[in-house]
Amino acid sequence: MDERTVRRIVDMRKRQRRSLREIAESVGLSRERVRQVLIERGVSPQQPSPENNRKKRLQLTEEQLRQRYGCTSEELDHIQGNRIMEDRASPVGLYRTQRNRSLWLKRGWAFTLPTWWALWKAHWPNRNRGNLVMVPLNTAQPIGPGNAQIITRSEVMKQWHARK
Repeated sequence: MDERTVRRIVDMRKRQRRSLREIAESVGLSRERVRQVLIERGVSPQQPSPENNRKKRLQLTEEQLRQRYGCTSEELDHIQGNRIMEDRASPVGLYRTQRNRSLWLKRGWAFTLPTWWALWKAHWPNRNRGNLVMVPLNTAQPIGPGNAQIITRSEVMKQWHARK
């Protein structure tokens, strides 16, 4: 196994707090082999405590969650799972990134976290960083339910070349 893959495994566990299953799927190894690599590098293969994640979420009131994400804490827990809020590779992290980018580009944003997750949920296990993207169907309207699709970057480029 090359050093780059080993560093990637360690990064996904320590910084991104991904599960052994998620790491294994991402790098194409078994969970057991991922666990062995982590132990060899002195990284605990134990799942990070969900209690710390819960505490971070509880810093937001229910009203703040509704305003920011359009959901309750139970919905957030269901979508986010055991990941910390600051993890940019988590559902909430990607939601914030896409929302901020859309607003920065002045496209508008009409998704709540649950409606955004309804679109992404089926694609999430197959999502490799940078492979799948969410694009508007009509760029003249805000991106939101009914005006977004998830496709690969190569499909985006094919559409772009077809317009020229």
